[in-house]
Amino acid sequence: MLLFTRPAEPSDFAKKVKAAKEHVAAAVNEGRPLDSKHDFDSIWSQFKDLFSQAQKGKCGFCERDVRTCFGGDVEHYRPKNGIEELPPDEADRGLEDEFTGKLRRKRNLSDAFKSGYWWLAYEWSNYLVACPRCNRTWKRCLFPIAEARTKKPDPEDAETPLLLNPFGPEDPTQHLAYDEFGQITPRDKSARGRATIETCGFGPTPLFSTSAAHCRRRSQPAR
Repeated sequence: MLLFTRPAEPSDFAKKVKAAKEHVAAAVNEGRPLDSKHDFDSIWSQFKDLFSQAQKGKCGFCERDVRTCFGGDVEHYRPKNGIEELPPDEADRGLEDEFTGKLRRKRNLSDAFKSGYWWLAYEWSNYLVACPRCNRTWKRCLFPIAEARTKKPDPEDAETPLLLNPFGPEDPTQHLAYDEFGQITPRDKSARGRATIETCGFGPTPLFSTSAAHCRRRSQPAR
């Protein structure tokens, strides 16, 4: 996982997302549950090229070349609609085949809250590009925080994110260590490193084959 510089917000971004942003806010004010397919216009996909260029064509989490997977997805760092949690039993957290990288056991995540960070759905600072495997299979709607999550997210709440962000402010390499084979472990027992590994399915860990999913290992020389 690398540190990148976020691309500058386009001058027309706010105008393009205005109607979609107002629609979501109105639904929340009415007390209506949001539906990911019908309430969120995926305008963010129009700006995928800018983020992919800023990330040097790499997935923001695993560094896989997103050009090999149809350009990847514009991912919301904080999930826009709903929060999931990892199951307590590690056997339910997913397992990949040792040689093909295909799932042998899927992740059985639980729904913590049906409402997510809806007010950040159209915020430039909440985007990055991720490969489909990281976005749809592993991270999904996970967003670990240091505090106990006892209620749905609220704009007024102060939270301490544990998931590392490729756009900072902290350099992920300060929390993640890489061995000679590119395997990833928490640096100096970093809580943020551990949470990022668990969220994104990085190894080595008993949950994942140590030789599988090479595309999610570090592609750069170890620092």
